Amino acid sequence: MTAKATRKWHAPAAFFFRSVVQARNKAFDRQWLRTRHPCVPVISVGNIAVGGAGKTPLVAFLADMIADWDKKVAVVSRGYARKSRGTVIVSDGKAVIAPVEASGDEPAMLARKLPGVVIVVDERRYRGCRVAVERFGAEVIILDDAFQHRACGRDFDIVAIEAGMNLQEEELLPAGRLREPVANLVRADAIMLTKCPSLEDCEEAASKVFHACRRPVFPAAFEPVTMKDWFGQKEVRIPSSAYIVCGVAHPEHFMTTLARLGVQVAGSRFFRDHHWFSDNDVAEILRHATELGAHAVLATEKDAVRLERFAHSFSQIPLYVVEMEMRLLRDQRAFGKLIENVVSGRANKTTDGYPG
Repeated sequence: MTAKATRKWHAPAAFFFRSVVQARNKAFDRQWLRTRHPCVPVISVGNIAVGGAGKTPLVAFLADMIADWDKKVAVVSRGYARKSRGTVIVSDGKAVIAPVEASGDEPAMLARKLPGVVIVVDERRYRGCRVAVERFGAEVIILDDAFQHRACGRDFDIVAIEAGMNLQEEELLPAGRLREPVANLVRADAIMLTKCPSLEDCEEAASKVFHACRRPVFPAAFEPVTMKDWFGQKEVRIPSSAYIVCGVAHPEHFMTTLARLGVQVAGSRFFRDHHWFSDNDVAEILRHATELGAHAVLATEKDAVRLERFAHSFSQIPLYVVEMEMRLLRDQRAFGKLIENVVSGRANKTTDGYPG
């Protein structure tokens, strides 16, 4: 079945989904549904489409920025695909204290990247925020994946959009990838245009997004920082050959990064996003890597945290990880000023935006 035929088949469900989303947003706009604010500055990071927009590197970027201002930062997430319920303290800001199965892979990854930041997961985001404030003294909260989670109040909404995504051609779920109509981007205060190959390559996309919502648009790239032996926790050189393991929404971005680094790919195995690896998965990965003469198994950071319980299996072939960081391609000072205003309590909701 073609993509066009699939969209046509799902059109009635997408129409119903649109009606539900619009009714829910109207209920929040008119205060028929309650919004509760944690009473400290709150920055929400979210997206308008499912899968792979790069929210987690953006959260890490924000947390590092705010922590540098001597503010006690907490990240609160629902912990997508975790095997637990309720409030889980992933990190108390001193140590990681929850297994990845209880936290979910992205909060676990953040806890390892942000050792001084409190990480809490809770499907009821407001409750998680209160725990962060009352138990750990959080002064600023970053809500992860919360653009649609309007029950928890926020002072600033950042929406991550992939640079290669054509918003005008996308459909609502389940016919397409959109969680809500593009027009709802007016609720955002800033747009982070992620995964830009270069500033020049993203200027047209940034302009289109700006004209769709009249909000500040900040092009950003995800760049490799180091390659690390995950279990040895030491920097390593690029292996002469590697077997690639990838369980993220858009593995092509990871593969492009590896190609730019000059990684020689001996073979690869792709899994669905947030895949929980089994004993058989790991045995098969290592068997293929050995047969193909790979010197290392190479994975994303998000995959690596889900492979941690198999540390004993990687004694012969090491698990390497490419650590990535987000970098703004322009307007760093303008973005920093916006966030500083939120943290200091001087933020005003954006009304018209600028093209940048």
